[in-house]
Amino acid sequence: HLVNYRPGDPAENLSISLRLPAGRRVTGVTLVSPERESDLELSFREQDGLATFDVPQVRTYEIAVVTMR
Repeated sequence: HLVNYRPGDPAENLSISLRLPAGRRVTGVTLVSPERESDLELSFREQDGLATFDVPQVRTYEIAVVTMR
């Protein structure tokens, strides 16, 4: 969950890194928000047990859904 408490001042170009559980791989990252008509598929990178992706903008509220196998 990504929350911006200053909705008049959107947060932009955020780089997010998540430590992955041992043996897990990311299969997709989707950005979901009630402020957008459709979900946004994000590209991601995996290296050394971390998944990294960039969030273009958070106006008020976003959920990054990270799907793993």
